[in-house]
Amino acid sequence: MENTEVKDTPLNLFKGIKEAFHYWKWFLISVVVCVTLSVLYVWVTQPVYQVDANVLIKTESEKGGASAAMSSMLQGFSFGSSLGVGGASVDDELLLINSYTLLRQSVAELGLNTRYTSGGLFSKVDYFGDSPFTVTSKDSLAETFTSQITFKLKVESNGSVKVKAKKGWSTIGEVTSATFPIVLKTDGYGDFLIEKTSYFEKNPVKSMKIVFSGYDVATESLMKDLLVSIKEKKANGINLSIEETNVRRGKALLNTIIRKYNEEGLKDKNISAERSSVFYDQRIAINERELDQIERRLEAYKIDNNLTDLETEAEILLTKNGDFKEKLIDSEIQFATVSLIEDFLKDPANKYALAPFNLGVTEKTASEGLQQYNDYLLARIRLLNTTTEDNPNVQLLNEQIEIMRNNVLETFKSIKAGFNFARQDLVKQEREFLTRIKKMPTQEREFLDIKRQQMIKSELYLYLLQQKEESALKLATTMDKAKIIDEAYSLSEPVKPNKLFIFSIALILSLAIPIIILTGKSLMKDL
Repeated sequence: MENTEVKDTPLNLFKGIKEAFHYWKWFLISVVVCVTLSVLYVWVTQPVYQVDANVLIKTESEKGGASAAMSSMLQGFSFGSSLGVGGASVDDELLLINSYTLLRQSVAELGLNTRYTSGGLFSKVDYFGDSPFTVTSKDSLAETFTSQITFKLKVESNGSVKVKAKKGWSTIGEVTSATFPIVLKTDGYGDFLIEKTSYFEKNPVKSMKIVFSGYDVATESLMKDLLVSIKEKKANGINLSIEETNVRRGKALLNTIIRKYNEEGLKDKNISAERSSVFYDQRIAINERELDQIERRLEAYKIDNNLTDLETEAEILLTKNGDFKEKLIDSEIQFATVSLIEDFLKDPANKYALAPFNLGVTEKTASEGLQQYNDYLLARIRLLNTTTEDNPNVQLLNEQIEIMRNNVLETFKSIKAGFNFARQDLVKQEREFLTRIKKMPTQEREFLDIKRQQMIKSELYLYLLQQKEESALKLATTMDKAKIIDEAYSLSEPVKPNKLFIFSIALILSLAIPIIILTGKSLMKDL
């Protein structure tokens, strides 16, 4: 019995194929219908193009005025391991480029909350910047509107215009036999101004569909469509990509996003530089007073003790110990710098104030941590421009900022400990220095001590002035954060609809459908 079945199988297969040939008309009809439907689908579907842009994110290394001596003192140490954060990375920039605030600004600037289309099923035209008509809210509805309003506009043969506004299935406003410009009053959504543009003369369309939405709605839709990704893992390149039915709109959007990103980067830099400038002014004023007090004390001491050439002798002695003096002064400056930043961060009044960054802290971990801390503060500032303190995102940022502030403080605490360790090497030299001073008369020793304090304060004062000047120069520069590698571009061929894929599916279905029907028919006979 088994052998018979095996022998009959090829015969049954051949018989099945032979029977299928009897229904060749079915296959022909199926192929014609499926291919025709696929052609119609490709014909009526608006082509969608992929628009891309590529940028290179510039990493800006902050350079302070710290001396080489300070670098050598810290060499071999790695303070601030508890920080656990690095500087601004490309991942951070991805978040900024794709941020809701930046995209909303782009939507508002380009008017992407309003879409203009004309034509029927087989001749649909999507306008951007060349629409024959424009619709604008006279009540700035786009700022707060969270839905859509559809306008259907028709120009009659006699030149009169008919406009109907609908929200969902409900008509909220309508005018007939009107002439341009038209003010359309709606129920509950204010007035809309409808005007002709210069493009109407070039393209006098008779009907148009206009979809008006709020900026928030358009932005949410854009966030779903826009793809922002790292172009190269080992490089700072970012790719922006979007699929659009109107290539001009896609290009304008990507170029605007990049421009807005650069504007925000420049704004952040200016805010940081301005805050630093204020900080320098405060510290310079304090140091100026201290320096003036020491100089007055020095002058009074000279007068009281009738000293003339002692200053020259002190200068000679200090010059002979030039190397030691430079290290000591650098040490004092850097210690004072770290202390200034530490005091600034500890002050409750500066809880959400940008920390002065260009103070010349040479230790990389501390510098990067401080930069990251400022980046979070800037993100908070940007967020508060569009929301309140009660917003959950703001609350989350506040928590992150508090953690980072504590980490930065721990880092600077470690750095100060490192300074103390480095200064231990100077103690031996200082002892030798003091031994030589002890051999001098009392008046000379006291004078030399005052003179040394004056030099330290003077060096710190000049250092702060230099840093303030660098901050001012930074404020004056307008270098873009993102270097454009490729402005927005699109290939000539659309990515949708995929004609090859659609026709392949149509062909497969045209063969599968008759086979399924015939198989079902055969099974029914067997039953």
